[in-house]
Amino acid sequence: MIQKKEKGVTMITLVITIVLMLILVGTVVMNLDDTQAVRDYVNMQSDITQINEKVNTYYAKNGTLPILNLYRDIGMIYSVRNPNDNNNYYVIDLNAIGLGELNFGINGYLEAIRINKNTPIEVTNKIRDIYIINEQSHTVYYPNGITVGSQTAYCLLEEYTKQDLSVYTP
Repeated sequence: MIQKKEKGVTMITLVITIVLMLILVGTVVMNLDDTQAVRDYVNMQSDITQINEKVNTYYAKNGTLPILNLYRDIGMIYSVRNPNDNNNYYVIDLNAIGLGELNFGINGYLEAIRINKNTPIEVTNKIRDIYIINEQSHTVYYPNGITVGSQTAYCLLEEYTKQDLSVYTP
């Protein structure tokens, strides 16, 4: 009498298959996280570009910046700040420039308008989900930042050249 060997999945084959599937799932999940981070970075860039255009128009028309409060919690942007910045940063008044549809910064802005204009907002709430602007360079920053991989962006990544303002002083 001839016996047939039963063919089936061995335990080793099953373990190898499960390990490979876990590796694939891990790779997909990591790529999804990076994709969301890149999407957030692009959205922040879009917000800052819109804000820059509106601020420039407002400044040309009114001769002042559309600002609410002085903002002093700027430690996170020191490594990326424009060399033409002075030390005065302000919360941008989004209502004054007509921007209500942004990807970021709305919740922080709503909190900022509830705070007295003479009180630096970080003293009371440490608000970071907000857009700020430097008084001198008009560079716009997002203090909350967007992290992609190991890098965190707080503004549009541009190469700044330090301007010698002394040539303009009478």
